[in-house]
Amino acid sequence: MVTIIILLLFLFCGLLIAYGKVDLLFWISLMMFFDPGGFALIYLKASLLGRLSISDVSIVFILIAFFIKYKRTLSLKLISKDFHRLNLRILIFLFIPFLLLYGLIMPVIYGYSDPFMFIVKNRVTFYGAILLPLTYIFHYHDDRNYFLRVIIYSAAIVLPLYFITLVSPLKIVPFASMERYEGTGIIRLGLQSYGFIHFSYPLALVILLVGWNKNMRNTIGPRNLFLFTGILMAFTYIVSLTRRDLLSMLFTILVIWWLSGKIRKKPLGTYRILMITLPVVLVISLFYVFFPTYLGYYAVIMKDAILLIFTGMDSQGNTDARISGTGGLALALDYIRAHPFFGSGYYPVTFAQVIDLSGINDFALAVNDSAEVPIYAVPMRMGLVGILFILSIYWLIIRACRKAIKLIKENFRIIFIRFYPELILLIFLLALYISKFTLEFALLGGEFINPDSFAINCVLLGIFFASVTKIKQYVDGVKEEQARLVKTISNNK
Repeated sequence: MVTIIILLLFLFCGLLIAYGKVDLLFWISLMMFFDPGGFALIYLKASLLGRLSISDVSIVFILIAFFIKYKRTLSLKLISKDFHRLNLRILIFLFIPFLLLYGLIMPVIYGYSDPFMFIVKNRVTFYGAILLPLTYIFHYHDDRNYFLRVIIYSAAIVLPLYFITLVSPLKIVPFASMERYEGTGIIRLGLQSYGFIHFSYPLALVILLVGWNKNMRNTIGPRNLFLFTGILMAFTYIVSLTRRDLLSMLFTILVIWWLSGKIRKKPLGTYRILMITLPVVLVISLFYVFFPTYLGYYAVIMKDAILLIFTGMDSQGNTDARISGTGGLALALDYIRAHPFFGSGYYPVTFAQVIDLSGINDFALAVNDSAEVPIYAVPMRMGLVGILFILSIYWLIIRACRKAIKLIKENFRIIFIRFYPELILLIFLLALYISKFTLEFALLGGEFINPDSFAINCVLLGIFFASVTKIKQYVDGVKEEQARLVKTISNNK
């Protein structure tokens, strides 16, 4: 079965190349890189060819698409212009010291260097560094909005299949289930991997609150498809009973609501409020029909999240080490004090070995427990120098976000008409970055210790900078044309 899947994959990619669909090859390969639904992770045991993972195979097709596209249509001079617009030199300048310091220099100093394991285990991080400029280039030169289509159509395939898997005997999409609290019978249900499909929820909110451009049906897909996938993604978040995701759902609504009002320069009317109310009613109806007990579970989880934040203890009387800072997190603080400037560096063991060693090795316990709490993990592993590196990246992002909000606010009508796909992508990304620096403050820096998270953040940065560049160049061109016209009229007078 695995062999058949591999052969079909190669055949499909070969057909795309043969018919000159290299852009489509790039975006489909990019989608497969992140394994939406977790099919490769579970059914193929996370590998396609021997020890090669889905990301290893996908990056090959991504690079093939890049080289074919630029050989056929774009010159080396144009590539250099793309890289100059992205200011790739700054990103490389910041990225290389991180790799050298964290992965190579500090482990040598502390006597547990294993460069080969570092490269193998963190190869997805290296892939992310490649994906950032390539995503920028393909999105900048893309006039068919493939990224949005990939998100929505992959979500429209995986999420309904996941719903069918949960409510019927058919087990199509792999999922994980576990008790939320031991002995309570409250079961968490979650997808093994999201890929891009969880972006369907905030994109649906943006379309509801900002409005829909009717000319976009044949460009990015039907409006109702965005809403349909957004509703199913909300359902997926709720049945997962993950406190962070449930809080993020509500916060995302508030952030996009605020952004929409700020960008449109007017408060949202009653119509927009009703547009949000209807999907909420549909989600609640789904639960009443198929999972009636989960509405009660949702209330319990939200209550516990609030209690943990303000009292340090949930309704069951349990504490959370991630909030109290006990156990391995206390040990992580000891290692931070011991190595404040450069951190402890990369720990050259597998994740399974970290878990096995955490019972007998203090350092392994600190690594394991801090993995979900980046405000401990980042200073422990990278020290003050690593924090400064990360803050410099965040400073670039915050500065770019402020410029993007100003650009959209000043040119909203033009952008809504001519660059609607970029508009909804930018508002979604702005909401994501606002959430990152507010609600998810404790998770800051997490992408720099998680290769998959790093790669997906690199893709989003590429999309963000490309969308801003496309809009800004058009707006500047319009302003220059208007200035020339005014000057011509004044000279004629």
